[in-house]
Amino acid sequence: MKKYVLQRETSRRDSSTYRIPYRDLLNEQQYEAVMHDYGPALVIAGAGTGKTRTLIYRLARLVEDGTAPSSILLLTFTRRAARGMLDRAAGVLDDRCTQVRGGTFHHYCNQLLHQYADRLGFSSKFTLLDQADAHDSIHHIRSTLAQNLRGQRFPQKQTLAAMFSAAVNKQMSLFEVIASDFPRFLQHHEVIDELQKRYSDYKRENDVMDFDDLLVETRRLLLQEGEIRERVASNNRFVMVDEYQDTNNLQAELASLFSSVHHNLMVVGDDAQSIYAFRGANFRNILAFPKQNANCKIIKLEENYRSTQPILDLSNNLINKANEKFEKRFDDHTKRMKDLDAFSGLANGFSSLEQMLQELTLEPLDATAVETEAASRDEDPLTLSTIHSSKGLEWDTVFVIQCLDGVIPSGYSIDDPTALDEELRLLYVACSRAREKLFITYPVTGESTFGEFFSNPSRFLNNLPEDILEPWMIMDEFDKKQLNE
Repeated sequence: MKKYVLQRETSRRDSSTYRIPYRDLLNEQQYEAVMHDYGPALVIAGAGTGKTRTLIYRLARLVEDGTAPSSILLLTFTRRAARGMLDRAAGVLDDRCTQVRGGTFHHYCNQLLHQYADRLGFSSKFTLLDQADAHDSIHHIRSTLAQNLRGQRFPQKQTLAAMFSAAVNKQMSLFEVIASDFPRFLQHHEVIDELQKRYSDYKRENDVMDFDDLLVETRRLLLQEGEIRERVASNNRFVMVDEYQDTNNLQAELASLFSSVHHNLMVVGDDAQSIYAFRGANFRNILAFPKQNANCKIIKLEENYRSTQPILDLSNNLINKANEKFEKRFDDHTKRMKDLDAFSGLANGFSSLEQMLQELTLEPLDATAVETEAASRDEDPLTLSTIHSSKGLEWDTVFVIQCLDGVIPSGYSIDDPTALDEELRLLYVACSRAREKLFITYPVTGESTFGEFFSNPSRFLNNLPEDILEPWMIMDEFDKKQLNE
């Protein structure tokens, strides 16, 4: 006999009885998002508008209202981000917040598959291949097929792995991926297709999965096993997804499946900061969310706590050039809130060696211990960063260098409106990292094998009024004397 547990909806407490003074600590739009109860919600949170703060206080508010922490699922793109949010939520409320289930899509899918892998033909103790192991497995299979192609250019193991991953994350056929991203190997598409099939067979025969399998197999599990889908989604009373603009189609579908019973799915993000199309992210997921979810509530966070108004004016003007976007405009919030959130350590223990290996495979350590040395206070260091790596960070002063046509936007994107929009969002992200000062630079001349030539600034800077972007020309003293003569 099947048993069903009927859960009562948690009722909102009277605002005067909350331990946390939410209304005093949040602006109007943040408060609206934090107090959102049931049904789907889309929170559009531009750069510097307090997105993380809003998620932290919503977690705390749900727990304070009596929601079981284990029934809340927080999905982020790094496990560190999830752990940091839960620790900060615990700091503003109490340790119950650390019991919220938080992590990456891959981490959560890994947990589900180890519980239900037998339904898919795997054992519950299947092994997760890290990138190096996956590449070695592909190389082994490649060697058996490529021996008949001596003298011909055939993709190496890293390229083959990139092809297979792109097909999964972009939900395209392998032929489509090769034709669009690797056309030089199109003549070998039948051999590559056979190699992919053998790689899939190899993983099943050896009871192993790679990172992409975690998403693919979880989707297969939830679609073909209705009872398991109901059980999983029933346990997820509230689901929140951070950085939703960075989801690929598969992750967006999984978020919907995870919340398919209660339908309390809140996604947070900014279409203007979607800059990961090269790895399958689809910014249209965030644009389509209200249409795909009936009675979706849209909340826009538009008070900026990071940048001065001139930087915001420039950022607004840039992103307004995009063809597809949510209409929004960010304004400077001159009174910076003092962050009252307590922050505790991110370290967590492991219950077993197997668990530790699984976790480190999903998210390897990115730092090593070094000897402590005496240090003296000097000038603040200069940080060199790619635009992609700078996302989510901020500095008082930002220099965006080499802002040339052919660099940003890339010459490969000029004839593709969708790719051109992605490049525009990339420049928007770069500019919105600045709090006080922003310098966009480019060389007037460049050099090639044919000699020196005049360069053109990025087309994205065209037609920006001088009260938005003040033009400067920097020259050395010798050039100045020549001009005066």
